[in-house]
Amino acid sequence: SSGINAEWPLRPGDNDKKQAVAEKRTSEAPETKILIQDLEEKVALLTAKNKEKMKEIEKQKLQISQLTQYKASWSASQSELHEQVKQAKKEKSTDCDSALIPLL
Repeated sequence: SSGINAEWPLRPGDNDKKQAVAEKRTSEAPETKILIQDLEEKVALLTAKNKEKMKEIEKQKLQISQLTQYKASWSASQSELHEQVKQAKKEKSTDCDSALIPLL
């Protein structure tokens, strides 16, 4: 390497190109900041919506749990009542049979 700058000799318009690139970068900076701010706002909004949905999901899980417990309780009560009806019918049948025996 001879120590000569690789950009040397300058060709006509080289300075204009460098200046245009620099101006473009400068003009893109505010646009980029606006884009970043917009994206940050969208992320914040989506995060808030996600939190709301998670709260709603937890609320629904609790409701499902309560309904499951209620269903189990109701089912047990229904089964108990069914057994009571069955026993009552059996007792009624036995009472009818015993009432007929003295008549014979």
